[in-house]
Amino acid sequence: MNAKAEKLRQELDEAIDKITINEPIDSKRCRLGLMDPPAGAWNQYFTNHFFADAELRGMGANSLTIIDHAINSDLFNIEQVRVIVDYTLPFSGEFLDYAGFRDTWAFIKRFIDLAHECDVKADLKDVCRSLMIFVNYTHAWSHLFAPWGAGGAGYNFRSKEEIDDIVKYYKEEEELKKDYPYDRAQRSVLQF
Repeated sequence: MNAKAEKLRQELDEAIDKITINEPIDSKRCRLGLMDPPAGAWNQYFTNHFFADAELRGMGANSLTIIDHAINSDLFNIEQVRVIVDYTLPFSGEFLDYAGFRDTWAFIKRFIDLAHECDVKADLKDVCRSLMIFVNYTHAWSHLFAPWGAGGAGYNFRSKEEIDDIVKYYKEEEELKKDYPYDRAQRSVLQF
């Protein structure tokens, strides 16, 4: 087995052991807004946490799972695995680095480099599996501590009484066209 692959797998497995019980520093950094430089917009980092959580989920559940399947399938050779790695990991990984997930990106970047150094898929098999577990565990922490209530407070479901109160102001499209000469593409609240 490739020595670099074995070293990375061991480091990932050690990191997995640490974050199984203890929140990873990456998650804390994002949760507390301690990225350097500050990530987010309009002097807030809620959206940064929201997008980072989504990138972690997508990378663990989709990108790395697809790579794992390609590594384990006889239908793909090492060159094709490299194409998949290069297509699926860098963009999300670099965003995670920006969002404060520095250790996560460091592991992902090393895996990308390793995919280009290894001559056989078997060298990537255990490393990919460990990376997938690490990313999924990191996502679990990010998801657990996400301030879901803060962001969704303005998007609660409406009661029947609230909808009935709103509906009286609703106009059919033909009536709206009399008020506004352009197509507003408004749909009835009852159609949702």
